[in-house]
Amino acid sequence: TIPLIGIIFHFDDYEKYVMNLAMRFMNTELKFYSLTALIVSFFGVFINLGSIPFVYQLLFNHSKNFPENLMYKAISRGFFPNMMWAPSCIAVAVIIEYFNFSWQELAPMGFTLAVLAHFLSIFIEKFISLKNGNEISIELVANSLSKKDTLKLLALVIVLITSVVFFDFVTGKSFLVIMSLVSLIVPVILAVIYHKINVLKKETKEYILSLNDKNNECILFFAIGFFAYALRYTNIGEYITLVLSTLGFNSPITLIPFFILLVLGLSIIGVHPIITISTISLTVPINQLPISIEQLAFSLLIGYSLYQLVSPFSTAVLVLTGITHKNPLDISIKINKLYVIAFVALSTMLLVFVY
Repeated sequence: TIPLIGIIFHFDDYEKYVMNLAMRFMNTELKFYSLTALIVSFFGVFINLGSIPFVYQLLFNHSKNFPENLMYKAISRGFFPNMMWAPSCIAVAVIIEYFNFSWQELAPMGFTLAVLAHFLSIFIEKFISLKNGNEISIELVANSLSKKDTLKLLALVIVLITSVVFFDFVTGKSFLVIMSLVSLIVPVILAVIYHKINVLKKETKEYILSLNDKNNECILFFAIGFFAYALRYTNIGEYITLVLSTLGFNSPITLIPFFILLVLGLSIIGVHPIITISTISLTVPINQLPISIEQLAFSLLIGYSLYQLVSPFSTAVLVLTGITHKNPLDISIKINKLYVIAFVALSTMLLVFVY
């Protein structure tokens, strides 16, 4: 049901708002990069992977004023931080279900990590990628961006977050149930407010028809869940604990990057991170490891998020290669390896300090 949230973008001309923003502020490489990443993050909260082709097509002509790689870095680095906090992201739902958290418990640290990721990406682009001082600057045509338009964009995020908190408080159900309720009810309420009931009916019908093509995805997630739960009845957890202890992973400062890189490393060679996360979550006896449940949960969540950034098999990279016709390695690990190393180091220190 999550993709139903994206229907709300058919109720108003949000493309015009984004173009007005671009034509008013994106006159240098750093501004284009930073704002593109933030725009992808904003739309990604609602339409997830759909934000990648949406923003790419929207800003394609404007991106021709700057180096080609700048667009790819901005989109990929803007998309991945959402994986650590946004209620519409599957990794967030999986971690919440396996570790018995509420979204309110996960969101503050997840959002902090997302903000850290954005600041780190801007820092790296400013002081490393653009250190030669020859930054491109262009003339822009003056364009209007009213306060009303800006408030409409911000209101969408507020409505979504408020709805999640409200249904969590009222129902007390699992996060998957809550997000299903939000996905079904919020578009209906906004359709009534915008007088777009016919648009809601049309887009809902198209989405239902599109489910005919989702058989492979359903089979994959059923198989992953079955495999992970089956492993609970083996002794694999004890073996993992023994191996970690033997190898010297006996503190959070070593275990956090280990679990992050384990999820990320296996995803780079083709193992879906949900498989790795499910296996670890259901088999590793946390009480026998010198790491808190929060540290382990966020380590797995960060690993999944970075998978979207650098794995040539990730859905985000595959979507981006599909619209750019580039080599997956060229727009994933080649342009993001330094960024990933820095983020793993910083996020590890943050998790050790906070928990």
